[in-house]
Amino acid sequence: MPEMSVIPDCLAWGRIHGFETLFWLEVGDEHKKKVHIEKITRTRLYEAVRFCQKTGVRLVYAQLSMDWVEEAARWGITNLPANAAVVMGSMHRFGELPMVEWGAISTL
Repeated sequence: MPEMSVIPDCLAWGRIHGFETLFWLEVGDEHKKKVHIEKITRTRLYEAVRFCQKTGVRLVYAQLSMDWVEEAARWGITNLPANAAVVMGSMHRFGELPMVEWGAISTL
């Protein structure tokens, strides 16, 4: 991704709810401290939102992790724009993600 200081674990591009959307996936980080997870989440989400604003596409930012990492990552998610969504999935519930809700954080 040009001009980005972060590298996502996975990217997909397609249509969700009829909107051209970038699906950005982050996995894990259970080996880091909570404060570091919060900072990393904030940085990665900011970069993803900025890229989507430049390109005019929507964003689904997905976080797959252990429950305690999910809780730490939530603190890094602020000021989510209306054309972006965050979905939080558990490492214990393989293959399951919550429904996308634009402008909100969704969990199972």
